[in-house]
Amino acid sequence: MLMAIQMQNNFLFLKRKIWLFLVLCYQLSATYSQSYIDVLLQKGNQGDSIAQFDLGMLYLNGTKETPIDYKKAILWLEKSPINKNSQVQFNIGKIYYDGKLGRRDYNTAFLWFKKSGDQDYPKALYQIAKMYNLGEGTSYNVKMAYKFFKKGAELNDTLSIYWLGICYQFGNGVKENQKEAFNLFDKAASFGLLDAEHKLAEMYESGVYEVLEKNCVKAIEKYTLCARSGDRVAQYHLGKLYRSGLCDLKIDYNASLECFEMCLTNNNGVDLEYAAAFETGRIYFLGNGVKKDKIKAAKLIKIAVDRGHIEATKFWNEHSLQDYYKPD
Repeated sequence: MLMAIQMQNNFLFLKRKIWLFLVLCYQLSATYSQSYIDVLLQKGNQGDSIAQFDLGMLYLNGTKETPIDYKKAILWLEKSPINKNSQVQFNIGKIYYDGKLGRRDYNTAFLWFKKSGDQDYPKALYQIAKMYNLGEGTSYNVKMAYKFFKKGAELNDTLSIYWLGICYQFGNGVKENQKEAFNLFDKAASFGLLDAEHKLAEMYESGVYEVLEKNCVKAIEKYTLCARSGDRVAQYHLGKLYRSGLCDLKIDYNASLECFEMCLTNNNGVDLEYAAAFETGRIYFLGNGVKKDKIKAAKLIKIAVDRGHIEATKFWNEHSLQDYYKPD
């Protein structure tokens, strides 16, 4: 008898899971007519949990006929008991975290991420750890951050793996362990995370005491991969390595210039943009591997001078670049 009841309960549980999966799939492909939405609204206002959930997902994802409306999505998802689904809870948390309702609400976001994380949803575990790490919506607590990064990493969440490596690298919430940090960065890099590749490049460039020997070939290989993928820090650093001949590189001004100019084309980062402008301008002024162009050099270096770049200002004064500067 007990076995029969248990089998029936298992069947009902499985049936509910299948139904919920089908509903989630339907959200991605359904075309909603206004008449259908009107029916959903009527049922939702009458307390129909399925209609409430359906409306929430409709407004959360949007369709060709119905634009995304985060306020309505929250209204219906929070009403529906079906919001106990971990992915839905995470999505609700993201709405609050990203300020989709007009302002960021870290406290409410954290509560929803916690509900999702309690069901071992990997993205939520990473988000909880990140919030502990920054003190957003909860107290600043590096030990708790480490705990949740570790939990997310065990579920193969790429960002959790990477940030767990950071914890071990700097001893945040756990005893420093450079070998473990390297292994975690290597694992995150194998999943395609560019930041992890950059970390490996740094470790190969300098070497890690009793863990990793310096390996310039590996370092340059990974910096190059990062630079070509749009990593501006790698572009700038690689440019300096080619210009100075460090890390066993032969001085190559053309390669250096290419790296600095790549960095300039991605000029959405203040410090690197000005530094790259100075480095590029200096190459053109001195004619290192390229035809001298003092007018172009002055224009580039002026960008760095105007932002208070000390080395650029010194170079500007020493070479009287104001004589070559032609404002647009």
